[in-house]
Amino acid sequence: RAGLAQFRHQFLAVARFALARQQANRNHAEALVAAGAARGVAVHPVLTINHAAGVTPCVEDRARLHDLSVIGVDPHGLLSDRVVAECLLFGSGRPLLIAPAVHTGELDSQRIVVAWDNSRTAARALGDALALLPGVAEVVLLSIGEEKTIHSSLSDDETIEALTRRGLKVLIERRGLGARTIGRALQDTARELGAGVLVMGGFGHSRLRDFVLGGATKSVLADPQLPLFLSH
Repeated sequence: RAGLAQFRHQFLAVARFALARQQANRNHAEALVAAGAARGVAVHPVLTINHAAGVTPCVEDRARLHDLSVIGVDPHGLLSDRVVAECLLFGSGRPLLIAPAVHTGELDSQRIVVAWDNSRTAARALGDALALLPGVAEVVLLSIGEEKTIHSSLSDDETIEALTRRGLKVLIERRGLGARTIGRALQDTARELGAGVLVMGGFGHSRLRDFVLGGATKSVLADPQLPLFLSH
């Protein structure tokens, strides 16, 4: 009897927790709908998923049908924002906008800094950012000197000329890494240059069907200091 009573107590505790979580989710959804309506944005919350498929596959499926996913990178919990963000970056085929906890203002994408190494991934990130971020007027192509050598058949002037034809003000910056991580160097320089968004190609090393994050991607996701636009 004692064992049965303990089981019943634990079962009721789990049930109460689940109901409280469902109510909290409904409250958050209602607040989000109201905030969107105040700004003229229609919000369609999804409160149920196909648990047989799993959370991240369901989120990825929806992300594939939209232009952009917006998420934080809180690392706490087994299924944290950070875990979901990584799955979306490499699994959805769509770009990702990271909203760091330290950023409390509105998104300002008038000036963006692009982590630039003339790679396919960097080019994809630049193109996605120019297509999706609102009001981009200035672009800084930033390379960190000791990290990579840029291989390109174009001179700096030719690169700038090609982008200015799109009506953009374009700068090329090269900085040293020093004692910093690549992610910290990119973010420090982006903030120094007054960027509202740091744009990066999300990089991972394939291992079977999973991904191990590249150094720059891992570093910025661990401690984002400004909004990050990631594309893979």
